[in-house]
Amino acid sequence: MRTAELTPTAQKIDRLIRRIDEGDIKIPAFQRGYVWNQSQVIELLESVVAEFPIGSVLLWNTEEKLKSTRNIAGYKIPERGENYPVNYALDGQQRMASIYGVFSQQTVQEPDDTGYNPNPDIFEISYDFISSSFVPNNEVKNADAAIPLRSLLDVQTLIPALGSLDSKYHQRAQSLASQFLNYEVPVVTIENRNREDVGLIFERINNTGTKLGPLDLMTAWTWTDDFHLLEASNSLLGELEDKGFGGIKHKVILQIISGVIQETTISKNILNLKGEDVRDNWDRIVDAIKKAIDFLATDLKCLHLDFLPYAATDTLNLLF
Repeated sequence: MRTAELTPTAQKIDRLIRRIDEGDIKIPAFQRGYVWNQSQVIELLESVVAEFPIGSVLLWNTEEKLKSTRNIAGYKIPERGENYPVNYALDGQQRMASIYGVFSQQTVQEPDDTGYNPNPDIFEISYDFISSSFVPNNEVKNADAAIPLRSLLDVQTLIPALGSLDSKYHQRAQSLASQFLNYEVPVVTIENRNREDVGLIFERINNTGTKLGPLDLMTAWTWTDDFHLLEASNSLLGELEDKGFGGIKHKVILQIISGVIQETTISKNILNLKGEDVRDNWDRIVDAIKKAIDFLATDLKCLHLDFLPYAATDTLNLLF
C-alpha cells in the first residue's frame, strides 16, 4: 500500500480556474451545496484586493472515480478521461465556487432538481472605480466607470471591456486584474487515502469553523455511490407532500431514523448512528413513516402536518 501524502502548495487564482475548467476539481456527493450569498462573495473579493488570507482549499486526489459527483457551482464542466485522477474538494468549496463563478467564462449551469446549484446572478459583480468598491452588475450607475469582473482575467474579454471603460480608469483596471492574477490560494492535497480516512478527515474539518448541520454530517457518513441521505430524504418528503406531510423537518427525519434503529430520539445520540445501519434500514424507515402518516390520516383524521395537536416532532416521534 502506498504511503499517504499531504502536499501543501500555493496556487494563483487563474490556475485554480483553469483546473476547474479542465474537470480536474469536482465536488464529492457528500458535500453540501453552495450556501453563500452575494454579500459574502463581495467580502471574499475585498479580502483578495486587501491581500488578506481567505483560507485554504483541501483536495483529495484519487484515481477512484466517484459515481456521484457535482461540478463547482453547478456549471457544465467536462469530465476527465478514465486514466486521469480527480481532485475532490473536501474544504474550501464555497471560496472556490465564488472565485470560479465570478471570473470564469463558463456561465451555463447543469439542470438541477436537488437545490444544490446557486443562483448564478450572485456572481455577476463589477468593480466601480468611482466608489472604489465591488457592486452587483445591476447596481452599476455609470457603465463607463465600472468593469465586470467576468471580463477581468481573460485577455479576450478584458480588451473589449477596456474599450467600454473611460480611459482614465484603464491603469486602475489593469492593476486590479494584476491583484487577482497574482493572489495565491493555499491548496493542500491529500493522496493515497481510502474513503474511510477521507470521511474522518471531512468530519474533523467540520468540527471547527463553520459547522455543518446534523443532516449534512449524516449524509457524509452514510454516503455511498448509490445512497445519498439528503437526496433520499428530499425524495421521501416530495412523496409525502401530496398527503400534507411534506413539511416534516429534516431534524424530525433524523430523530425517526434514530428511533427506529437505536430506539432513542435524543439529539446527542443521533450522530452515533452507523452509516451501514442507516443504509440497511432506510427502506424500513420509509415504510414506517408512510404507515405512521396513513394512521394519522385514516384513524385520527389528521390530513395535514399543521393539524397535529402537539409539536410535530413530539407527535411523530410518539409513533416510533
